[in-house]
Amino acid sequence: MNKILPKTFSRYLAVQATYNILIGFKKDEIIEDYSSSNYPIFIDFENKIKKKNFDKNFFLKLLDNLDNNKKEIDKLIIKNLNGKWAL
Repeated sequence: MNKILPKTFSRYLAVQATYNILIGFKKDEIIEDYSSSNYPIFIDFENKIKKKNFDKNFFLKLLDNLDNNKKEIDKLIIKNLNGKWAL
């Protein structure tokens, strides 16, 4: 598997964390799990990713930006949805 850059991997984890938050998991628990060396991360069913490719500070910044700008993000999404979709 090709080398994954730390910021790229952190963005991937931020998207995964966002989905987990939306379905009811607690942000603090997700951060703790993703930061733990005992918590494996797979990009698919076969390829485990090494934690050294994880930029924790960038990941936390992305999650904080999501929290701080959620209303504005939702407005932009709603504005760009076609009439058949809802947020």
